[in-house]
Amino acid sequence: LCQITGAGSASTSSSECDKSKTENPAVSGGSFKSIEAATVDAANGDLYVVDRANNVVDRFGPEGKYEEQITGLSGPEGVAVSSLTGDVYVSEAGDVKKYDPGTKTLSTFATGIVVEGSEVPFAGVAGVAVDNSAVGSGAVYVAEPATDTVDKFSELGVYEGQLTGVPAGLAGEGPFHLVFRVAVDPASGDVYASDV
Repeated sequence: LCQITGAGSASTSSSECDKSKTENPAVSGGSFKSIEAATVDAANGDLYVVDRANNVVDRFGPEGKYEEQITGLSGPEGVAVSSLTGDVYVSEAGDVKKYDPGTKTLSTFATGIVVEGSEVPFAGVAGVAVDNSAVGSGAVYVAEPATDTVDKFSELGVYEGQLTGVPAGLAGEGPFHLVFRVAVDPASGDVYASDV
């Protein structure tokens, strides 16, 4: 896992930049098996790494020292951190989990959306992001590639709506197609979604 500094130079974080050195002291054999995603907690600089094949999310301090592991996951895909609460959100195939670092507890945050008053299970989720902007109130966004949507939830897990594409009149207007990742600008609250 490589760290690229703001000046553009490569340095090491939790392991050497060489792919042959993927050391992870938290897992059997000491190696990452499949790094799927990573994010940094803007509040303290901690790095969270999704190791999908090991079904864990590992936390490293700003200097790359291993600190903690989130277990109890099944095929994790994405990870995001709330700067407001410190809670960590992890997207899996069928749901989104929330990890409270203070109590070390993992709970189910969301399992689907609400359509006409009834819950519809996720068809499969990929990326997850938290709106840490001043106007965002910790909203959580979940990319659902099977339905070509990005689902929005309140910090409390209440479904608030869906993004289905780029609005008319904007560059790239039209519906999403296979949305896998989502990000939120911490300054403006603008939402970015990557599709194919």
